[in-house]
Amino acid sequence: MPSFSGRTGVWRRDLFRLLTSGTFAAAIEARAQPARVPVVGLLSSRSPQDAAYLVSQFESGLYEAGFDATRRIRVEARWAEGHYDRLPKLASELVGRRVDVLAAVGGEPSVVAAKQAVGTTTPFVFIAGRDPVELGLVESLRHPGGNATGVVIHTLVLGPKRLDLLRQVTPNTKVFGALINSKFPESPFAKRDLEEAASSLGLGIVFAYASSASQLKPAFVTLVTQGASALVISPDPFFDMARHQIVALAAELRLPAIYHHREYAIDGGLMSYGIDLRAVYRTLGSYAGKIVMGAPPASLPVQRLDKIEFVINLRTARSLGLQVPDALIGFADEVIE
Repeated sequence: MPSFSGRTGVWRRDLFRLLTSGTFAAAIEARAQPARVPVVGLLSSRSPQDAAYLVSQFESGLYEAGFDATRRIRVEARWAEGHYDRLPKLASELVGRRVDVLAAVGGEPSVVAAKQAVGTTTPFVFIAGRDPVELGLVESLRHPGGNATGVVIHTLVLGPKRLDLLRQVTPNTKVFGALINSKFPESPFAKRDLEEAASSLGLGIVFAYASSASQLKPAFVTLVTQGASALVISPDPFFDMARHQIVALAAELRLPAIYHHREYAIDGGLMSYGIDLRAVYRTLGSYAGKIVMGAPPASLPVQRLDKIEFVINLRTARSLGLQVPDALIGFADEVIE
C-alpha cells in the first residue's frame, strides 16, 4: 500500500506557511473586524437641548431610508448655540471627521458654512430659508447637480401673514413691534417684508434688536417705550434657543406676540404661524440616509415643504384679556384651551 506520510508533511508545511503569511492573517483580521458604521454629520446653529425633538425627527428619516438596529448609522453633531461665527470651524471639524454626508440646519449661516467646508467632494444636505439657487447651493431645484441637495422652506415670507393674524386678535393696536437679530443674515429680508406689510395695512411698526440673552429684555423695553403694544418675533435660530425667555418677557410686559414655530405657543406664547419643522427634519434625514445608501445628491431634487401650522393658545389670550375671533379659532390647526 502506498504511503502518504511524505505528502502529508509537505501539506502541513504549506498550511503552516499559509497560516502565518501576512495575506491570510490580514484576511482573518478583516473578517474579525466589525463593519464600519456610516456617520452623518449634523451642523446646527441651535443648541442640543432646544433641538432634541428635531434631531429625533431627523433620525426617524434615517430609519425610513433603511437604517435600523441591525443596519446601523451614527449621527455626530456640532452646535453653534446661537453663535453663528463658530459655524465655519464646526463645519470643518465634521468634514475632517470624514463624515459620509453633512447635514446643515438652523438657517443660512449653517448652510453657508457647510457649503464652504465640503467643497465639491463630501455629500451635503441642507435646509434653506431662501432660494438655494440664489445662494449658490444647487444648479436648480429639480436637477441640483454637484454634491448638494435638501429642503427649501419659506418661513421668512410669512411675516406679513403673522402681522395680519396678530392685527385680527389685537384690532385696537396701532403700533406693532418686531424683534430682530441683526446678526442673522436673513433678518434684513424679514424686516423689509414686515415694513411693507405694515404700510399696506396702515399700521405703524417699530423694531428692536437682540443677538444675546442679555440683550433680550432691553429690546423688549425699547419696543414698549416706542409705543408697541403687540409683537412679531422674526424667525431666527437664536430666538428659538431662547424661546422660554422670550415668551416669559412677553407675558411679563403683557405683550400679545406671534411666533414662527408651534413650540412657542406650546410654551405659553399667544400664537404661532409657521412651517412644520418636524416634517422638514424628517425629510432631510431621509435624504441623508439615501445618500449614505448610495444615491448621488444630484439625483435627489430639492424639496419645497410648505406645510403651515397655526396654533392659538387660548389660555394666554384669556390672561391678556383678548377675545380671539371665532373665525381664527376655526382656521387654527391646534387650539390650546
